[in-house]
Amino acid sequence: MREDKRLIERVFQASSGRLTAYLAARFGDVALAEDALSAAFAAALRLWPDTGVPTSPEAWLYQVARRAILDTLRRRKTAAAYAADPVAQRPEAEDAPGFVFPDERLKLLFVCAHPAIAADLHIALMLNTVLGVEAHRIAHAFVISPATMSQRLTRAKAKIREARIPFVIPDAEDMPPRLHSVLQAIYAGFGIGWDEARTRMGAEDLTQECLLLARLVAELMPQAPEALGCLALLLYSDARHKSRTRDGAYVPLSEQDATLWDADQMREAGQVLQRAARFQHSGPFQLMAAIQSAHIEARLTGRDYSEGVAHLYAGLRHIAPGLGVEVAFAMALGNAQGPEFGLRQLDLIDPVQTASYQPYWATRADLLRRTGRMTEAASAYDLAIGLSGDSAVRQYLIGRRAGLGAGGAHA
Repeated sequence: MREDKRLIERVFQASSGRLTAYLAARFGDVALAEDALSAAFAAALRLWPDTGVPTSPEAWLYQVARRAILDTLRRRKTAAAYAADPVAQRPEAEDAPGFVFPDERLKLLFVCAHPAIAADLHIALMLNTVLGVEAHRIAHAFVISPATMSQRLTRAKAKIREARIPFVIPDAEDMPPRLHSVLQAIYAGFGIGWDEARTRMGAEDLTQECLLLARLVAELMPQAPEALGCLALLLYSDARHKSRTRDGAYVPLSEQDATLWDADQMREAGQVLQRAARFQHSGPFQLMAAIQSAHIEARLTGRDYSEGVAHLYAGLRHIAPGLGVEVAFAMALGNAQGPEFGLRQLDLIDPVQTASYQPYWATRADLLRRTGRMTEAASAYDLAIGLSGDSAVRQYLIGRRAGLGAGGAHA
């Protein structure tokens, strides 16, 4: 029974994004599509353990969800309009082998980035509706309460229905203003999946969904260098997924086993990044991909690219400033010009922002260690360890803290 439930959950995780987008596009209501799909999932949990998983589980879930939506619309006395819609009435088998749903997720991504919806909700809405990330996980990333995030998402979904925002790919002139939010959501979802893959079943599926969406956006907008930059960045990252941990501890890129890297993905990432460079326009995703490329090249060739990486981070902080970029820039300076330069750069950041920011303390600890200030490094490592929510990162930091030796023993 437990195995049946796990299998059903995996089917739902793998198909919920596609089905939500498909149902929402057909009926114009995201919240209604999500509720109906939840009802279909509950029916699958009740029935499939006895009847077996259908040959085409997505078609089964779709048909049950579609009936639930039509029932709801009848109760609202608006079903007549939908019943007259030939698209809504197209016959579909409940168990149709080989049936493939059109991928409507690109439409839904651009719907969620519509200017009628508050800009600060675009990414959260895409993560929730298209990528299936729960509200409480999004709330944690946005540092707000789960209840507040749920309320905001509910209002945003209602706005899509009330404003009658069309579920179509925008016209060419309307796409660029929405593209950055779409790429940010894909990148955020990829990061969530990557970070949770070690502890949460099915999280690795999220990274692959995001990689697929990045490909679809790049195919849709082949003349958009940032779409290409995002795809290259995700390819570089995904190519290294097998080397990111060792014995339960995080392994930084500079220490990873390069023989575990996917050479084909690395090659494709480089080709995509070269295509983006031809447009002679640098955006944040191109710069982040270029930083990855430089780190990887340094690891493979043994050459020192630290000055180039610092230069790339300087460009990134100019066009996409943020706390994470500032901390990474400080580390890049420390690598290029010496740890004292990195520490001075860290000291320029507002301490209110860094008080509970784990990467700041991990970076500070490493730079202090390299200057020989072991007692201060030990204190910084202790703070970084205490702030780490990722067990693999915590294990890595504990090892670095232990490696300080006697100099940090009494910190």
